[in-house]
Amino acid sequence: MEEKILGTSGVMLISVPIGEPIDLGGELTEIPQEPSVKVKVVLDFTEEQPAYIGNKQWWRVDMQTGIVHVKFHETSRRRYIQLMDRKMNQEELNKEEQSELETYQALLNVLPKTAAESAVHESAEIYQTLIEKQNEKEKKKYRTLKKAGEVAKIPTQLATITNPSYQNSTSLYKKGNAYLQPLVSTADLKYENNVLYFKGFPATVATLKDSFTKQVPQNLDLSFLQLCFSIILTNFNATMMEDNTVNQVISIYYPKLAQVIGKSQNISRTDVEAFISKISSYQTIMGIIDREIQPVLLYVGEEKDKNIIYMSSPYLVKVARTLFKVSIRRNKKGEPLLKKDGTPQMLPAYSYLINSSIAKERNKKAVENVCIIVAVIEQAGNNTPHIKASTIIKRNPQLKESLENATTSNQNLILRRTFKKTWELLKKQTKLEQIYEDIQLPDPQNPKFIPTTTTLDITFSFPHNGKKKQR
Repeated sequence: MEEKILGTSGVMLISVPIGEPIDLGGELTEIPQEPSVKVKVVLDFTEEQPAYIGNKQWWRVDMQTGIVHVKFHETSRRRYIQLMDRKMNQEELNKEEQSELETYQALLNVLPKTAAESAVHESAEIYQTLIEKQNEKEKKKYRTLKKAGEVAKIPTQLATITNPSYQNSTSLYKKGNAYLQPLVSTADLKYENNVLYFKGFPATVATLKDSFTKQVPQNLDLSFLQLCFSIILTNFNATMMEDNTVNQVISIYYPKLAQVIGKSQNISRTDVEAFISKISSYQTIMGIIDREIQPVLLYVGEEKDKNIIYMSSPYLVKVARTLFKVSIRRNKKGEPLLKKDGTPQMLPAYSYLINSSIAKERNKKAVENVCIIVAVIEQAGNNTPHIKASTIIKRNPQLKESLENATTSNQNLILRRTFKKTWELLKKQTKLEQIYEDIQLPDPQNPKFIPTTTTLDITFSFPHNGKKKQR
């Protein structure tokens, strides 16, 4: 009699190496990680506790689909969820409960991987066909990108988010509905088929909570992410309005990008590799938006002969989608208000007042200050914008942490360099004076606009006479 299945898990993708073992001498061998096959695994939840030692009946292969089914006790599944919920809610587990939880975690980590490897070994003919289809699919995808020959438009101004709920989407300041979250490491994380997996299961804020770190990455270039978001948002708006599609992979023609941000026209391989390295620097940074967690930047590949770099950002695309959705004007019934051409009327969610060339500036803390202040000015409307120095610092975690780790004399030096450069960039790298009538920006040379450790409550105001009328 066939055992009753009470339910199943979602599909897990497990990469299994299929290379021939290499003799390393003695009794040691190594399996090359390439080539490999991606095996689909699901958990079948059963009434009875499966016996995992001494038999193979706890897993099976569907010969038609190649999906590997692994038996897992339904009672154990419920107990695991119960213990995890308690742990995520900061409840203290006793030693027996902690040991029980670790046992379940070990089983959920080991069983799918062991079953997948055993299935590939014992049913090689099935997975060889899957490998061939998988490789052909990848080739077709890459050929399509090459054939299209289209590259993303590089905007000359950065998109500054002004929607209060999402204004920290590209910031390490953890407030609002979206922000960046550094991880201790990306161990056990995998991004497959537009899903982020942790230990084989779809990742959530709760399951990754223990991997979060409060340490602020000082070398993370947020202006680079602002530039990437602006490119993605420009591409998103174009394709959404044209045919209601979204390009998940963005192709960057590097010489054009270098031109827009004001870098030298003599582009070297070192410059391109530095750009790729910047993308890779976001490997341990996740984006959290509306309690959903997504990778921030992913390096996809490049075509060296064409100077084209491919990147993807599940998180920034989600931010663009969300801003579009929440910015649609609606009537009292919640129905979208439409223009004459049928497109929706939109509320302001971002502006383009900061030059993209600001991304080449070395003082990144000052650049982040500029982004914070421009958002404040735009949000104030016709009122006089103002913000305290202490508030700017709080919203700029990289600046805040560098001050906390410095002596008093060095703190004042950091404040002087950062705010002097901030006021310089507001004048040189933004369109504030072209857009706002008679706007008054702080004088970089005037000491009264430079805060010290004893004057952090100073309030900066940016009075103006409204936006200039467009001619």
